Amino acid sequence: MLTTPFLLRRGGRLACLLPLALLAASTAAAQGRPDRIRAVIVQNDPVFDATEARFWPWRLANALHVETREYVIRRELLFDVGDPVDDALIAESERNLRALGIFRDVVILGQDTDSGVVMIVRTADAWTTTLGMGIATSGSQSAIDLSVQEGNLLGTRTVALLAYRNDTDRSSVALAFDTPRAIGDRIGVGASFIERSDGRAGTGSLRLPFLSLSSRVGASLNASAFQGRVLQFANGTITDSLWRESAVLRGDAAVAVVAGPRGFLRVGLLGQWLRDDLIALEAKAAIPRTRTAVVGPYLSARVPRYIRVRNVERMERTEDIDLGVSANAALLAAPSAWGYRRNGVGASLGVAVGVRLPTGFARLGASGSILQTSEGTDSATALAAGTIIAQPGLRHLVVLHASGGMQRNAVPGREFDLGLGAGLRAWPAHAFTGDRYYVLAAEYRALVLPQLFGVVGVGVAAFAGQGGAWNDGDPVRAGTEAGLGLRIASLREAGGVWRLDLSRRVAGHGYAGGWVMSLGRGFVFGRI
Repeated sequence: MLTTPFLLRRGGRLACLLPLALLAASTAAAQGRPDRIRAVIVQNDPVFDATEARFWPWRLANALHVETREYVIRRELLFDVGDPVDDALIAESERNLRALGIFRDVVILGQDTDSGVVMIVRTADAWTTTLGMGIATSGSQSAIDLSVQEGNLLGTRTVALLAYRNDTDRSSVALAFDTPRAIGDRIGVGASFIERSDGRAGTGSLRLPFLSLSSRVGASLNASAFQGRVLQFANGTITDSLWRESAVLRGDAAVAVVAGPRGFLRVGLLGQWLRDDLIALEAKAAIPRTRTAVVGPYLSARVPRYIRVRNVERMERTEDIDLGVSANAALLAAPSAWGYRRNGVGASLGVAVGVRLPTGFARLGASGSILQTSEGTDSATALAAGTIIAQPGLRHLVVLHASGGMQRNAVPGREFDLGLGAGLRAWPAHAFTGDRYYVLAAEYRALVLPQLFGVVGVGVAAFAGQGGAWNDGDPVRAGTEAGLGLRIASLREAGGVWRLDLSRRVAGHGYAGGWVMSLGRGFVFGRI
């Protein structure tokens, strides 16, 4: 799969500082109506309404599904009784509820009365117990993913996951859970554990999130550990087998110096302790134990501009797309006294922006990170991506995507890696690896049956793609594919669109041409 850049070669979000004048001009207080809120009424509908539930399978589904508890809905609202009616806070509350991923519909309405405005919050539960299955094949290779996930355990928005994966490199079993308000209805807790045929990994997190654009304080503490085999590939074959033992403890805290419905500017402090050691697999008993640490300030700024769309990453659902500007920057000290071989300074920059088009929208982003030492550049990463979405009609979707990146002195095992559903679906796993990559993808989708039996949307798609990865100084290695597929989505489920594709691989780079069938979810290049 495509790797993301790591802070100081090992972890962190990339960023760029947005001009403060742009943010200051966009964070004026929202101009809400002067009316006061007299009452807030929550109305949550089951997965299938009373009329639909006359059909016994839907009635059984309602009985098996635990409806979202009212306090889960209320805690996402940014208004309460006695507050003035503010359209910006109402819209953000709707987005907060949709972002939970447990509702198929969310609407907040205000009803005027003689004594004030009654806010009616209407939600409709989605089916959140998901049986996942993904199959990718390429000649003699295959990857199988099986999972069961509950995204709204006991109606509390707690996520629980059990997953199994078997691919050409290894098999693994994963357990995970995450609940956003476990402590004091404010602090989120999450954990995961993966047992692999060649190692194991675990993570844990505590989060005090920014609950809204207007929130003033946020913090997080994350820990992870890994022990296992790391494979390196070139030209589709294994070139090295290493043993890695790593542990990361990363924390950050930030304060918003400007915050409101129109955007924010946050100033924070980030610290990281890291152990990350590699050695030849046969010598793993002698692996060293190095330790490093970094610390430094960061800035994060955002001026959101939301639009609502349908039938893009979901079917027959309202989707919130942010076309505003977001940016952040970090500057971290990495002195030799904290475990590095020489004194260094790490920096990361990035920016993202969206553009409204006559029949759709486009989203663009770029990021980069660098570790500069007293002897020059130790490592660096640069990434860029752009996606254009056009909807000439509500049932028609055109997607154009381009992304690319480069690395310098990449961490072994974290090079760019395309194949078997990662960037390209018709090519074997690790067909293209290296410190340079690009992906080009195009897809046309037609929604043929938007509400089959009232529970399923069905579409057809045609697609084409090209992508490759190689090492600097080597010839460019890339592959091309095209094909047809089905797009299927449950209208009552919380998940996205399934894709069943039949792809034709164009022969090249030692691979014969051929047809490949694959089953997956979402776009092959990831989220928009």
